[in-house]
Amino acid sequence: MLFEVVNAAGNGVHGLLDACYSFLQRRTDFYYIAEPGDKMGFPPGISESMVYQYFRLYQEQHERRFPPKPETKKRWEEFEKEQKAKAKAAKEAAEAKKAAIAAGGAVEAKPDDKKVET
Repeated sequence: MLFEVVNAAGNGVHGLLDACYSFLQRRTDFYYIAEPGDKMGFPPGISESMVYQYFRLYQEQHERRFPPKPETKKRWEEFEKEQKAKAKAAKEAAEAKKAAIAAGGAVEAKPDDKKVET
């Protein structure tokens, strides 16, 4: 049944989560913040803690079956550091190009440039 929901929702896990939370919003009082004495809804923060509680439950089960590799975190940190360096270099190159154009200087053509100004 869940496979049918995933296929119908499209977009894989994102579609499934969207369908689930959309259902909770449309058909339940899951998002309703209850006032003291209300018979529907939840006190502030309870809905979020329920989501996190079940997330952690199944994350822990998964990690027991498939323990995380210690080197994975280090590889992600290195990858993110490289991505930040590339983004910084691209920003600096764009700023230098913009400054050169503003100064009326020539801009070198690069293979990925679509327009060359001189």
